[in-house]
Amino acid sequence: MPLFRGALYQTTLHETTLMTLNQNGFPTTGDYRIIVILNLRNATRITFSLNRIQLKYHLFEHDNLHILIYLSSQPGPLLSEIMDILMYYDGITLGISNVFHSLEKIGICHKRARFALAASLFWSIPYVNFDELGFFQILFSSSDPELLQSVYQNSLGALEDFDSAHDTDYMDTLKVFLLSDCNLLKTADKMHTHRNTIIYRMKKIKELLRTKLDDSKIKFDLLMAFISENILPYNHDRETAPLFFTDSVIIAFQIDTHILHNSVKHFNIRLRDSLADYLLKLLKNFPYFLCLRISLLCQAD
Repeated sequence: MPLFRGALYQTTLHETTLMTLNQNGFPTTGDYRIIVILNLRNATRITFSLNRIQLKYHLFEHDNLHILIYLSSQPGPLLSEIMDILMYYDGITLGISNVFHSLEKIGICHKRARFALAASLFWSIPYVNFDELGFFQILFSSSDPELLQSVYQNSLGALEDFDSAHDTDYMDTLKVFLLSDCNLLKTADKMHTHRNTIIYRMKKIKELLRTKLDDSKIKFDLLMAFISENILPYNHDRETAPLFFTDSVIIAFQIDTHILHNSVKHFNIRLRDSLADYLLKLLKNFPYFLCLRISLLCQAD
């Protein structure tokens, strides 16, 4: 077992775990940071560069990610230098924790790094630093999953149900629209769709949501609903078989990129006995890389 893996899920570090970390050069008190790395195919060049700058670190694979834990209190490289090394390869996405001052905080900071990674995927940007999340740091502390689900359902439930019943793509269109500063041209460009198509979809979305989308509060509430569904679920522990999220998980698939902009863009698949077979068919039939979000139903209805 990698040096730090067990420590990530211990609410209070076991004495033997702490002793092992100390013996390997990681003092209990010190300034640490965790970076979770998605899509790192080859760690050899990364470790060579980290060794060259004399960073005290541990890098290991976990949950289809690479986890970097390093001692930042030593005189040495800045975070920006470490990020440059980690992002040497194309397609790398990072989630960066805040600095924590004791190994006893490793569990919560691992969660914050994973939360930051989820945010970077949601916004389709290369990295997110938890320290820079501002208001969203408050949302991270939410411990009421039923409230988050209620917010999501009240705001977007009708639209999601319509998509499921009619094989439409209004959910993704609305999300891209909100993340594009509500600009139709930017939305059309990001979705590789004609502007008139976006205009039609937005008209239909307004009808389904019974709103004109001309109020900043309404737009904010809708964006918060998307975030509550796509980012916040990771906050809730699942110590056994931990996932990328607890009740949702990012899974790497192979899928044709042109399909991304058509009918298979938004997945909301409930976990059933046949899900594994379905995923295997996807992996066999589509040749290009994509990360798709799978909503897991942990217990059958």
